Amino acid sequence: YGDMVPNTIAGKIFGSICSLSGVLVIALPVPVIVSNFSRIYHQNQRADKMRAQQ
Repeated sequence: YGDMVPNTIAGKIFGSICSLSGVLVIALPVPVIVSNFSRIYHQNQRADKMRAQQ
């Protein structure tokens, strides 16, 4: 909650790197997951449409 903060330049740089790497760890896999979900969803939609036509 901000009670303890880095005071040195090295600590601030390390904290910045940690926060940026945390954001990247969360942000980078999201497009892959969304892309796979979208692909599977559209495949299922096409399969349902083909079954309905038969």
